[in-house]
Amino acid sequence: MTWTLKVVNRCKRLPLALTVVAKSLRGKDPSFWETKLLDWSERRSLLRSDSDVQDCLRKSLDHLDGEIKERFLDLSSFPEDRKIPATALIDMWVELYKLDFSGVRAIADLNKLVYRNLADLVVTGKDSNEDDDKCYSSYYAMQHDLLRELAILECDQGEVEKRERLILDLTGNSFPNWWSEQKQPTLNARLVSISTDKTFSTPWPNFQLPKVEALVLNFETNIRTKTYALPEFIEKANMLKALIVTNYSFSPTELCNFHIIGSNLRRIRLERITVPFLSMGQLRLHCLQKISFFMCNISQASTSDDAKISDAIPNLVELHIDYCNDLMALSDDICKIKLLEKLSITNCHNLSALLEQIGQLASLK
Repeated sequence: MTWTLKVVNRCKRLPLALTVVAKSLRGKDPSFWETKLLDWSERRSLLRSDSDVQDCLRKSLDHLDGEIKERFLDLSSFPEDRKIPATALIDMWVELYKLDFSGVRAIADLNKLVYRNLADLVVTGKDSNEDDDKCYSSYYAMQHDLLRELAILECDQGEVEKRERLILDLTGNSFPNWWSEQKQPTLNARLVSISTDKTFSTPWPNFQLPKVEALVLNFETNIRTKTYALPEFIEKANMLKALIVTNYSFSPTELCNFHIIGSNLRRIRLERITVPFLSMGQLRLHCLQKISFFMCNISQASTSDDAKISDAIPNLVELHIDYCNDLMALSDDICKIKLLEKLSITNCHNLSALLEQIGQLASLK
């Protein structure tokens, strides 16, 4: 592989990074190229090892207005090299920035990032105009690795206790020093994202999140792991309004402590999770307005005849179920949720009939 191709690959083919590095290497002896590659290899991160690239990319953010820069930083809540569901961004942004419930403004903000080359938009449907119902289920965002790293560097400025965002990419059971040094650190972040890999196994350390409004959990499990435990600090996060849990493993993983989620939640999005929707009647989520299941196992039967879904989520407005292959039937009790406006069930091929009492959903649009 030529030196040029090695440099291009190390810059992750980002045009702005390539321009800066090319200027510094133009006309130089091959030894300079090799030294640059060695520096990057030893320090791993291109941004952290090359101040010119970092300064140039940071200047590109100086011209952004406050709102767009905030949305750009929020994209770093999701792992690199992964498609970010627009529906997840909607759930997060609607609650953080008090946008319209349907997410029209959130999608407009995403498009502003795309116009400025700070993100890419991928539409998996045949025609982007088909989403007239404003589900945006076929919309995905992609953020370049270097741009995500830049966003994380911006988020990490200042004392950890005072940061607006807390973005943690954990490898194995290695936690930041500040996390392990304090028994119960109190953090004021409004947005918290925690990503763990297949080797993560340590019980969650405890800390306080009195101001967190959106929590994004990204994880992978190994072949032997059949369950995943939510962080216990969720139970005391009284300001939490949006919970997004994404399992990047091949098959769904069971949430063994789903019961700890807070009663103030307004939006929940679960991907590749095993959670018995038909047993949710045992919870009390009276503030919940929207819940989405994507590639989940949700059909486990209720263990209590007295536990009614309509009692647990009486103010639900939207219910989305997509690619949940184990779904064969839904309880007619859902038809007693008087405020339900949107019921979307797609790509669930084992579901063969509508709810018998669907006509009772007077608010259904």
